[in-house]
Formats: sequence, structure tokens, C-alpha cells
Amino acid sequence: MATPTLTNTNLDNATREIWEDTVQKEVIEKDVILSAIMLANGIDQTRSGGKYISKSLDYTEFDSLATWYGETDKLTATDKTYLDRAYVLWKNMHVSTHISLDEEMDNVQADSNAKVTDLAKDIVEKVQKAMRIKLRNAMYHSYDSGASVSTGGGADGKQIFSVINALAHGETSGDMGYSYAGLTRDVSAGTREWFQSADLTAEPIKQGYLVDGTAWTSTQATAVTASYDTFQKAYTACTRNTADQDASNYKVIVGPTLWRAFKAWVKADEVQVNPSKSMRQYGFQTFTMDGVEFVLDTTLTLGGITDYKAFSSLTATTNSPDKWFLMLYLPSWKFYIHKKRSFWMMPTKWQGDVENGYDRWLIRGFLRCACACWQPNANLFHALMT
Repeated sequence: MATPTLTNTNLDNATREIWEDTVQKEVIEKDVILSAIMLANGIDQTRSGGKYISKSLDYTEFDSLATWYGETDKLTATDKTYLDRAYVLWKNMHVSTHISLDEEMDNVQADSNAKVTDLAKDIVEKVQKAMRIKLRNAMYHSYDSGASVSTGGGADGKQIFSVINALAHGETSGDMGYSYAGLTRDVSAGTREWFQSADLTAEPIKQGYLVDGTAWTSTQATAVTASYDTFQKAYTACTRNTADQDASNYKVIVGPTLWRAFKAWVKADEVQVNPSKSMRQYGFQTFTMDGVEFVLDTTLTLGGITDYKAFSSLTATTNSPDKWFLMLYLPSWKFYIHKKRSFWMMPTKWQGDVENGYDRWLIRGFLRCACACWQPNANLFHALMT
């Protein structure tokens, strides 16, 4: 007796065609953060080997080595460490689904070619939606209590680093303690504070200190009011660390609560200054404030705590996602996709040829990816804005 084929040629071709035609639109372009990164930098699919993606970071200047001297003074010779190296690891995701015996008999073996396409479309939609939700949740996921993982996000380090992982001010102890991209960060001890995100103090970081010489302190969990002044402080803090005044390189991402609060401050004549970089093209709701685009993410609500894991060391109701304010400097972000697992969908596989297997068909979608922020201090995250 021949192995059931599930008319594999038709089904495989149908699912693959639908998958390849829709994966970018249904997975990436429906995710606020991934869309923003892709809009600015594209998606890097050039990496084919190696365990790590690493980058050398130039984190300080030589201004302290410049010295005034007189004609009778001896010239000094000093040195300064200015390079460090960060890295992220590839992370793997899969989504599996089955076509049951009844589904196969009713939809594939039936006398209608259209039903094959319907089944394929349904499978593709569900797998892509699962990937989209998983990636979206990972992008906002912060560490659970006590976790200190340097090579990946989540409590076990298996998922990609999130935006929160990159921008929450890290310390080496406590519930919020962790290193990012292989580099230990500690606000209180002044360890790699140049690798922390910016703060509403509106001052740039200079070797662990603010420019006025005072120690760096985080105000990420201090209650502030959503206002034009707050926006300007955030924008000033980021631009001082980037020296980039192109407003279209910045995006503010907020949930419905802060969206309404900030929109009340928008001038009546506010217009999009660079439509080619607007996320409206992906269907998101946006408005601009001084040329910086605000993007609404409707998932940043109080109910998002379960998926996004609000800070365990802070009260979940106080620092819930509906109070999060994210200002992202897009050139500092990169989302990598391994070209051997670039949203790849395997052919249908009948399980009945395996001992103790089921009379059903298995389909899996695979993704190998990584996400990194190579300059956290060019971005700003505030956890308690109302």
C-alpha cells in the first residue's frame, strides 16, 4: 500500500507560495518594533555561520587627552581605553501544527482543488500569527526576578534580547540585575554606564558620569507626567548621545493611555516631515511631535503584564506596559535573520510511517534570529509615565 501523500505536491506548493508571499507582511510589518527597525535598517540576512554576532564598540572620546602646554613644558604621553566588544547569540523558534486525519479527508481528498488552497491558507495564517505573537512578546519581555543572563532574554536565555533588556538600567545585583550583550552594567557602581540607556536627566553619559561630573542615577521608575516638556527632555537626552538631529531617525512607541496623553499636546499644524520613513505605510496609527513620529502599539496595556513580564522588582500595577514610554534611535538597532532558517516552512510530513506514530501530517515553521541594540544610550525607556 502506498504511503498517503496528502497530495503533497499541491499542498506543499500552495503553503510555500502563500507563506513566502505573506511572511514579511504578516509577521514583520504587523509588529511595531520590527517594522521600525526594518524601516530604518532593513533586515540582515547575510549571516550564514558562527555562534555569535559581535560588534566592537567605540564608547569614549580622547578629549581628556588634549592638553594645553607652553613652550617650555614637557609633552605628556597618555593612553585611554576606548573599545569594548558586545555580542549576541542566535536564537531559535519553531511553530508546529498538524493536519489531522479528518482534516485531510474532508479538505484534501475531497473533490475540490479549492479546498486544498483553503487549508493551506489557514495553516499559513495560524503559523505566521503564532510567530508574530511570539516575536512581539519577546520584544517587550523583561527579566524575571533573579535572572541574570548575559547571552539572551527571558529567564532561561533562550529567546532574543528584548527592547526592555537593552534599555532597562542594569545593576549586578537585585531583581533588575543583568548584563546585556555579554557586558556587565551597574548604575550604582559606575560599571559601563555608557552602555545604559539615556535618562530624563537630559545629560549625556561620559565614562560613567554625567557631563557635570556627578554620578549617574536612574530615574526610569520615577513617576513623571506625559507632556511636551517630558518629550523634549527625552529627545534632548537621546540626541546629545548621538549628535544626530534628524528627527526621522527616532520613533516614540507608546500604548493607548500615553498615546491620548501626548496627542493632546500636538500642535494643530503638525505634519509628517519625512513621509518616506513614516510607519503609516504599515498601517500603524501615528502622529508627529517636532518631527519625531509617535507610534501606537495597542498591546501596551495593563493586560500586557502577563506576556511582557513587567519588572518584578517594581510593582506590576505601577510599572505596567500602559505606562511605558520608549524613544528608539533606530540606527542603533539591528534585527538579524539567519538565511538558513529565514521564516522557513518545512514540507508536510506524514507521521504514520513511524512506530507508534499518528495518522496525521506534521508541518513546522522555523526561524533563527537575533536582535541587538549596539548603542543603548542613544535610546530612552521610562517605566512610569502617566
